[in-house]
Amino acid sequence: MHTAIARWKLIEDELARRRHEKLVDQRESLMRTTLWPEYQGYYGQLNLSGDGLTDMGELKDVRRAAREAGRRLG
Repeated sequence: MHTAIARWKLIEDELARRRHEKLVDQRESLMRTTLWPEYQGYYGQLNLSGDGLTDMGELKDVRRAAREAGRRLG
């Protein structure tokens, strides 16, 4: 029984990791398309509307994904 629980937890963790990676990829794509060339390489902000945020998931997850996407972009 313990192996079944451990296996389920592993599957759950993998799904969460995939969801996070997908969210990071979406934020990176959004940042890449909306970032003006003259502002690349500078600290900036990503402004999201309330409607857009509800489609993306929980705020803490969106913020974490946006930070990671920003790091990827350099």
